[in-house]
Amino acid sequence: MSSLKSSRCFNKTFCLILMATSFLWACKEKRGIATGVTPPDTSAETLIKQQKEIMKNESEDIDLFISRRGYKMNATQTGLRYQIYSSRLPGDSIKPLDQVSIDYNVSLLTGETVYSSDSTGSMSFTIGRSDVASGLQEGLQLMREGERALFIIPSHLGYGLTGDGDKISGYQTLVVKVESLRKSLNN
Repeated sequence: MSSLKSSRCFNKTFCLILMATSFLWACKEKRGIATGVTPPDTSAETLIKQQKEIMKNESEDIDLFISRRGYKMNATQTGLRYQIYSSRLPGDSIKPLDQVSIDYNVSLLTGETVYSSDSTGSMSFTIGRSDVASGLQEGLQLMREGERALFIIPSHLGYGLTGDGDKISGYQTLVVKVESLRKSLNN
């Protein structure tokens, strides 16, 4: 009889411990949410707001860069800053679907050169049909064959959030010096 009583007591104690543990675990889960351990807000509205803030800060950095160097640059509605100058009599305007060949130097706002035609050779591609940064393609369409230009390309027109997977990390502004060597109509 004593053994039966002991067994019932053990079962009741075990059940009480199990219930108490379950209750405490449930309270801990609720408490975590109540104390601010919530998943990040990934709503479209929040993400758009964050992206606008990033773009605003980047634009301020670009303006400071331009000001410190005394550059006289124009800006497009997309945020591309540019200065075009000529070293010789320029040729035809560059348009979508033109095959272009350029010499270039790509650096970051820090001054670090990341790519250059001095080490890789001239680059050729078709305007509007390549994976070249959209800001560079936009800038080239402001040029004529034979002109030189300086472009400051915000990250949203360059390699964006992810970078290029090699030398340019995410959210990097690019400073591109370019000379349009030649163009030809892509048939």
